[in-house]
Amino acid sequence: EMKREVGVSSLLLLLLLFSYSTLIFTEAYSLNDYQEVKANQTAPEDVEALKEIFGTLSQVDDNWARSLDWNRDKDPCASHTWGTFSCETDPQTHYYRVVGLMLVCVPSTSATNFPVALTNLTALQNFTSLFCSLSTFPDLTSMTSLKRFRVQNNYVNFTVPKLPEGIIYVNFEDNLGMKEPLLPQSVEYINLSDNPLITDVSSLFNKTTYPHLTTLFLQNIKNLNVSTLPHVGAHPTESVSNIQVLDMRGSTFNGSSGIYGPLSFLLGLSDLKTFNAGTSKISGPLPTYLPSNLTSLILTTNQHYGNLPEEWSQNIALETLDLSHNNLTGEIPESWESLVRMRRLDLRFNQLNGTIPEWLHKNNVTYFLSCNDWETLPEWCVDCGCGGPSGDGGDDGKRKYLWLLIIPAVFVLVGIVAAGYFAMRKRKSG
Repeated sequence: EMKREVGVSSLLLLLLLFSYSTLIFTEAYSLNDYQEVKANQTAPEDVEALKEIFGTLSQVDDNWARSLDWNRDKDPCASHTWGTFSCETDPQTHYYRVVGLMLVCVPSTSATNFPVALTNLTALQNFTSLFCSLSTFPDLTSMTSLKRFRVQNNYVNFTVPKLPEGIIYVNFEDNLGMKEPLLPQSVEYINLSDNPLITDVSSLFNKTTYPHLTTLFLQNIKNLNVSTLPHVGAHPTESVSNIQVLDMRGSTFNGSSGIYGPLSFLLGLSDLKTFNAGTSKISGPLPTYLPSNLTSLILTTNQHYGNLPEEWSQNIALETLDLSHNNLTGEIPESWESLVRMRRLDLRFNQLNGTIPEWLHKNNVTYFLSCNDWETLPEWCVDCGCGGPSGDGGDDGKRKYLWLLIIPAVFVLVGIVAAGYFAMRKRKSG
């Protein structure tokens, strides 16, 4: 009797375990099936936001209608029929979420206000607008996922929107009527190039205001007031900014930022590694001192005059130095031999004189020294004269290019003579 009871109990237990396993398997299968269905769909809130954004903009004018590529009858992310944005799968909901939106428009002077529905794309990380004539945006501070915001080539008066804390990249290049923006402290990269109304950028050089800013582009700004920039002494004890890359090429500098001329503000940027102010019409001597961590300095095609500073020999981190197309005089300082990391030195088209130091050859520096007033030209210096429009090569260069013309001409002449000879023999044999 006891054995039968134990057998029945065991059988009931096995049936119970089988039923429970079947239930778990069924639920897991249903969940996976549900997730798979959702994974092929865009989140409903994103679909509605896109429809409202694209629908509103398409009604503005024909330019917007031609610029937008969309099909409201299909799922935007799953069908890949809307080519203006990118999607990622949400690991929690398993829906597609719109994380990138890019609009490239037909240029127009008709101002457009961007729809408020943009704020409903709560997973959006990257936004780009090119040539879209956008004048205003809604308040975007609630879009905490937004990391990169780019509005470029606007030909209408543009007002920078309020952006969320946490954004790291902003590009407002070439926007008509845009003034100096106030941006979140989290920003690391700023591009304000080609904006005619920007003059005072002093707040950008304040690490209290922008403690994370490391890259700043201020190209082709025609009236930069550098007198408002912070300036320090020759040997600052503390950096006023954390900027590492500063590109101001093509901008016009107004005023002076200290006793060392319009570039005195560089001394306050002790973290600066790359600086470019070429073609900026800067006039005056070169700054006596440079930031100690500088690796690349480009001041080509300005109006600098005077000698090459001996003090730059202390900048042992320098790797690239371009001072070409200025009015510099004097000699290359022998003390610059300490610049052992130098890999590229361009001093073309100045009025430098004296002798060319041997260390340039010894340290394997790629040098460009043509079109100066050197006393003698070392045999190893292949780009020290002033031969041809490029200023490269000197007399040796002329001879080199002459041989490049003569050798092909000789081959052509030999070919013509040989062809005539064989043609003559063929006629005789015929």
